[in-house]
Amino acid sequence: MLPHGTGKSVRVLALVPPDKEDEAKKAGADYVGLDEYIEKIKKGWTDVDVIITTPSAMGKVGALR
Repeated sequence: MLPHGTGKSVRVLALVPPDKEDEAKKAGADYVGLDEYIEKIKKGWTDVDVIITTPSAMGKVGALR
């Protein structure tokens, strides 16, 4: 982390199951969901800088390769 930042805001996508959505929103994720965002990514959506997920969602996320 730079002392004065980079001037760019980082957009975070949290690929999480429904029971973890509130937690991800409270943690500051810009986009939260699972299946709908996986479909968007498959169609070419790349409007995020960082994607995080939970171990329980890794099976679905692994299908993006």
